[in-house]
Amino acid sequence: MRDLIWASMLTAQMNVCYWSKLAYRYTEREKWIKIFLAITSSGTVAGWVVWTAYPIAWKALSGLSAITAIVLPILNYSGRAAQMDKAASKSAQLRLGYDQLWAQLDSLTPDSLKEMLAQLNKKEIELSELQVSDPDDRTLLARCQDDVLQSRGLPRN
Repeated sequence: MRDLIWASMLTAQMNVCYWSKLAYRYTEREKWIKIFLAITSSGTVAGWVVWTAYPIAWKALSGLSAITAIVLPILNYSGRAAQMDKAASKSAQLRLGYDQLWAQLDSLTPDSLKEMLAQLNKKEIELSELQVSDPDDRTLLARCQDDVLQSRGLPRN
């Protein structure tokens, strides 16, 4: 039972790291795309005099800006980031629960241990119901696992 609780606690901590970093990634992507759109849309108007000397560059930049403006809502980076933030928050609640359980493990009665595990299982189900879909980033996952091990003073893989 101890091994299961320990592994679950580490997994919850890793999930906090993973979902937080993914949410940050999508927030940053959206920010930079919006900056690009602001620069290209205002730059094309402000630079009409310059662009007359380079009509192909102006047309390409205008076209790219228009395509980006159309694609941005379809990518839904802000919605995906919000969903990942929610997953990170639920994972943080789960981690806190496992941390508390771990700290009290030796002093709990079997019934109270079962009750606390049932509550944590309910939180895990809530987390899985979020159904956050995103490409699997194995590199980020490994980095978060290493961060968790390092934060706990354990040898890294």
